[in-house]
Amino acid sequence: MQERLQGYSYYKWLIFGVVSTGTFMSTLTASIVNVALPPITTALHSNIATAQWVVTAYLLVITSLLPLMGRLGDVLGRSKLFGYGFAGFTAASLLCGTASSIGMLTAFRVLQAIGASVLMANAMAIVTSFFPPNERGKVLGMIGTIVALGSLCGPGLGGLLVEAFDWHAIFFVNIPVGVLGYAGARLILPVDRERRQETIDYLGAALFAAGMASLLLALNNGTEWGWLSLMTLGCILFSLVLFVLFIRYEKSVAQPMLELSILRTGIFPQAIWQDCSPSWPCSAAVCWYRIFCMISWLLRRRRLALLCRPFLWLWRWLPRSAACCQTRSARWR
Repeated sequence: MQERLQGYSYYKWLIFGVVSTGTFMSTLTASIVNVALPPITTALHSNIATAQWVVTAYLLVITSLLPLMGRLGDVLGRSKLFGYGFAGFTAASLLCGTASSIGMLTAFRVLQAIGASVLMANAMAIVTSFFPPNERGKVLGMIGTIVALGSLCGPGLGGLLVEAFDWHAIFFVNIPVGVLGYAGARLILPVDRERRQETIDYLGAALFAAGMASLLLALNNGTEWGWLSLMTLGCILFSLVLFVLFIRYEKSVAQPMLELSILRTGIFPQAIWQDCSPSWPCSAAVCWYRIFCMISWLLRRRRLALLCRPFLWLWRWLPRSAACCQTRSARWR
């Protein structure tokens, strides 16, 4: 079937559809749980501080594992790994919906985050492999739009599902989409070419993951613990030590997880800055806008999505701006 599909002119857009589905579901699941925390807390006989780990654990695992999952895609094959990511994400969503305690739910969210990290780490690499250079800027901008849509649609969709059914529905909604995504990955994504005969830097990945998790743990709980408390300062110091060990180890290994030489080029830091500088204020604005609406106006959850719609205009121009930047950069060369 793949050989027949490859003969069609729109085959690359079928690949884009499969990749976009995984990206959208990964980001949607990160934000859909926020509005469901109160009913989850009540149903599982917990408190809001403990239930917050359902959200925090998901983000911590994704942030820590993205470099490793990207490296695994390079070595083991991106298409095959992407299918595994869909399968793991879907199975973990089923487990999350059947959790009977807050500890079980948090543990299953970690498994869900592992599958989501596979999808997010390999999405752009798969897309850029099948689109010509003159279309990559536009397509990457469209991926950025899908990431924003997933984050914005999560609270609204979560509120609708919680009010219409219960909190289990915010996890069960991933199952049919995940099954279709896995089928698309197996039927549409091409078989990976010859795999690289390289080793995977597991120790470097472990150092990076532990350091990032410790840093994010301190930043996430600094207000509750106190920014000058022993716990917060200890986590920050521990993360710095791990990052130093990570850099020293990566310089000594033959096939590092992260090639540090790219940090010395001018293009990479500039690209990171250009990507993050518009995202931080926009994400902060959306976050505080939701909080303002929920607290000041006591809105019902299903109305929250309508008030977040204006922020979609902040991201709808991403494909055009990315294509414009690519055209201008090609001229400057």
